Amino acid sequence: MAKRKRIGFLVNHLGWEGHYTNRLWRSAVEICRRRGFDLLVFTGPQDVGDYLSFRVQSAVFRLIDERRLDGLILNAGLCQFNGSETSSPYLQDFGGIPAVSIAASIAGVPSVLVDNVSGMRELVEHLIVDHGYRRQAFVCGPASAEDGLIRYNTWQQTLRAHGIEPHPDLVLHGNFIHVDGAERLAEAWHAGHRFDVVVAASDLMAHHMIAVLREAGIRVPEDVAVVGFDDDPHNRYSAPPLTSVAQPIDALVETAIDLLVNMWAGMTAAPVTTLPCALQKRASCGCDRSRWTVAAKLRQQVIEAAGGGTPFVAAILGMLGAEENATDRAYDIWSVIESMAAEQHPALATLTPDDLQRARHELFSRFARDAHLQHVREPTDPRSGWDAALDALRVASLSSLPHFLAQGLPRLGIEKYCLSVMPTLAGARLENGAERITPLNVPVELDTTPTGRTRFAVVATYPALNEHPDAGVFNASLIAPDAWFNRLDESALLVLPVASRSTWHGLLVVELHPGSEAMLVQLQAALALVCDR
Repeated sequence: MAKRKRIGFLVNHLGWEGHYTNRLWRSAVEICRRRGFDLLVFTGPQDVGDYLSFRVQSAVFRLIDERRLDGLILNAGLCQFNGSETSSPYLQDFGGIPAVSIAASIAGVPSVLVDNVSGMRELVEHLIVDHGYRRQAFVCGPASAEDGLIRYNTWQQTLRAHGIEPHPDLVLHGNFIHVDGAERLAEAWHAGHRFDVVVAASDLMAHHMIAVLREAGIRVPEDVAVVGFDDDPHNRYSAPPLTSVAQPIDALVETAIDLLVNMWAGMTAAPVTTLPCALQKRASCGCDRSRWTVAAKLRQQVIEAAGGGTPFVAAILGMLGAEENATDRAYDIWSVIESMAAEQHPALATLTPDDLQRARHELFSRFARDAHLQHVREPTDPRSGWDAALDALRVASLSSLPHFLAQGLPRLGIEKYCLSVMPTLAGARLENGAERITPLNVPVELDTTPTGRTRFAVVATYPALNEHPDAGVFNASLIAPDAWFNRLDESALLVLPVASRSTWHGLLVVELHPGSEAMLVQLQAALALVCDR
């Protein structure tokens, strides 16, 4: 049997649930599992405020060579170190490994981009034509972000195409997460310099603006509308639900993998592949319920459910299926029903208000019951106690990491991992008085898991160094040999730096399983606190 292809997915940080980067690599995990590829997710430190630690990531990414990987997918955030407008030089040092970039153009690397121009144009024209918002504020992304710059330029061009000159005093800047000087806009509004809407280059900055405006007593959308870009899944649940432009996350990753497959077959990949965005109209722009964006396929299913022979509630529940995202699907189904009711769609004419309320009750009460049952089962769940374990880690020391991981990672369902710390730390004794940390060349097999499956941890003690290594030049492969990746033998692995900001302390490689990703994000944040000490 031919060896399975192994893809490396490089991200600047793990992000958090709903965050753009987090959605990308989670999608990569699921798509690679479905298509039979192995995946290594390489990430930098979780401290986004250090945006980003080039030195730590530089050390981690030196694990990448053609002996370990058949292809690479690069994320746009890798090009945004320390405000630099050019991609980091080490991105060009991957030799002959086929590579594809997502959401950023890198010289010599095929790119999969989203059509930011049409997405932002459609959003701004909706604000002007449908709502009459001619006095608009804009929140830019970082100067080094290609996507953010395109969105800003398109906003200006669209306004001018409608005879509106952008007002420079209504332009703020941010880093896709927070907005610099957001309070200035609120103060200007109260001082009489009114504006109709704030257009943000990302959803996170849009939510930041909503919080600042509300703190200043300005209602959204009654006084000022706010819209974003990216369409975080949580937008539909926010207050108010956020109007945004949806990026095709799964399609971005799937297209990148398709390009790698073609390159493995000897085909030449197109320099740029552009995928469409989609405007998602919700309440934050001022749209009433009947004008919200709903999925055409889901709408047709509701129409068929209302006109079929099956009772409406039963037919609606049958649309849920057994997907992991069934709660989101329940919300989407009710969103379609509510929108159709608001527009008095004829398909719902035979249904009474009681019929609609029963459908709503059944959709959401089902998940309330499931959540209750999960809570009842929690004491016997192997993951219970994870929060307590994290609390213990946050006050622990580096020398106690092997003991903590051996006790804590099985709660995530992780039974295979490799830990390596730098030589300056490898001579430390465990806090409980156990034996000294085991050298890398004498790995220990631990059969201590409840299932009896082998778990092993190794810690590096070489190369011999007189001082702590410089992460900017240190080659992480010295403390993570090929044997690690061969013996772990899992379809998806996460490669985490054990680091605090720009200080490199070691490396943790763990297997990735569905449902464990969010807790691994917490684990990395906790490791950073340990390293800070």
